[in-house]
Amino acid sequence: YLHLLFALKDPSVGTLESNFASTVFYALSALQVQNSSRTQRGLLSSGPSSRKVFHGIAKRLWPHLHLVLAVDSGSNQIYGEMLRENYCRGVPFYSPFYAATEGLIGVNLWPQEPTRRYMLCPRSMFCEFLPESSLEEETPHTLLMEEVKEERTMSSLSQTLQDSSGYNCPCMLSVRGEKVSEALFLNALKKALAQWPGARLIDYCCAESGIMDSIGGSDPHYQVFIELKGVRNLTEEQRYKLDICLQQDSAVYKSFRFKGSIGPMRVQLVAEGAFKELRKRMMAFSNTSPNTFKMHRVLRRKEYGDFLLGKTIS
Repeated sequence: YLHLLFALKDPSVGTLESNFASTVFYALSALQVQNSSRTQRGLLSSGPSSRKVFHGIAKRLWPHLHLVLAVDSGSNQIYGEMLRENYCRGVPFYSPFYAATEGLIGVNLWPQEPTRRYMLCPRSMFCEFLPESSLEEETPHTLLMEEVKEERTMSSLSQTLQDSSGYNCPCMLSVRGEKVSEALFLNALKKALAQWPGARLIDYCCAESGIMDSIGGSDPHYQVFIELKGVRNLTEEQRYKLDICLQQDSAVYKSFRFKGSIGPMRVQLVAEGAFKELRKRMMAFSNTSPNTFKMHRVLRRKEYGDFLLGKTIS
């Protein structure tokens, strides 16, 4: 908030920089909330709706703004998309790094391409790779960097040069041994979202039914929590479209659903601001600063799932 106060007095700002696109999104969202609050209290004159006023607001506040420098891939992809569509419309984005808690994995050498690609940095991290076709195996054979073939989808396993403990980068959903990656799930969610008229995605996360006790039935399933703008309710048919979209994108998930080994997803709409509150809880628990926090797309703690269940509106 203090950064915003000083920035608003400086029309020569040329770059908005943060570790993650989520931080930029939360900052500009706070600006919109403060503006709306002051308007309601009569401190600012009313005019067009807040949403219209803040469409492309960054470029109007800072005419010389030429870049948003922040990671907008992985768990930050949805925040980057919302910024480009709304607050930062018309401003170029550069997502410079692909990194994990353990260290730097890759650098983006193609800043003008909309699809994020990263050149691996072998001197900073040791990486092995799992072919997507091997993810279901109990003891899959890993590949070294020089063994990876072009046009094949891989899951990366990384570790520091000083540490022998491996780290699997993507978040995975799994209730029956299947593995649904964050990217795969988000792609299915976007397809379903396109079939929900008027709905705009604000945030989402998932939980495996095993951590949620018997909520929603005894069959293993995915519990999905979504915060939307533009709609307050979804029909059962609309909710089921998400399950259908994931089946279309994942043959393994479709097979488990067909056999009845995995039950249909439970899709819960949560109240406005629920993920903002969840973010604060997660940061307090892990002592993480706002600049380094990344929203968990797969919840591993029951209390987080229970919190979102308590915020469910539909």
